[in-house]
Amino acid sequence: MDVVARFGKEVCFLPGAGETDGPMIANRRLGRDQFEGYHGRELVYGSRSGLAVALRATVRSMVEAFGTALSAINTSEQATRVEDHLMGVDIGGRGRPEADEYLPYWGRYTALVPDGAIIEIMDRQVDEIRAYFAGFSTEAAVWRAAPDEWSAIEVAGHLGDAERLLMHRAFRLSRCDETPWENFEPDLYVANGGFGARTPADIVGEWAIIRAGTLALLRGMDDASWARRMPESFSVRSVRAFAYIVAGHVTHHLTALRAERVTRGSEF
Repeated sequence: MDVVARFGKEVCFLPGAGETDGPMIANRRLGRDQFEGYHGRELVYGSRSGLAVALRATVRSMVEAFGTALSAINTSEQATRVEDHLMGVDIGGRGRPEADEYLPYWGRYTALVPDGAIIEIMDRQVDEIRAYFAGFSTEAAVWRAAPDEWSAIEVAGHLGDAERLLMHRAFRLSRCDETPWENFEPDLYVANGGFGARTPADIVGEWAIIRAGTLALLRGMDDASWARRMPESFSVRSVRAFAYIVAGHVTHHLTALRAERVTRGSEF
């Protein structure tokens, strides 16, 4: 695989006939001590009671570790910046995508994203979405203005569908995968999503998990991945363009839902 410069930017190309793969980027491995959570502990199984005590201690330690991991998801903005610094990522220096990094259609979403560190903006959207949909009853969540329009809960489901697909494309772009993207038909996905049978909290909870994966992916990318570009034949050509599109897509639908509720009344 070759990474060549085009107009001062890295562009990925798969090797053609007679070409050889370029140098591979070495995989980063965590240290052994980062996998071993129980240094210096010995479990003595001299009796059933001893085994039970040891197992309880192990389970308790695992639960505590899991609780610590969950707490880390809701860190403050300062803690988020520290985490990104430790991962070698300067999230404040990514910048907005240029107009040539996506087709004009996508500008409707990127224009909705305020200035600032994009990962922090996307992180704050989690609380915003949770708070907004917490105000919906089950009945209000499935109400629709017209038979061919989405309900609020279907909009929430669509946010998850779109983010999964768009960030998968961003992931492939970051790895120099130029395989053509498949089409995405939002109405088809929503019609077959079964969202109306679920609660708003359930749908939003699933979306929040998807967003956590998005943030982990973006935080783990190095400068080369963020700077990489796809050829002009692609509708979106950079990782940072995808990040702004995903963030703006959430704002777009949230703004529309709020306007609808103002028009119809807070019970809808």
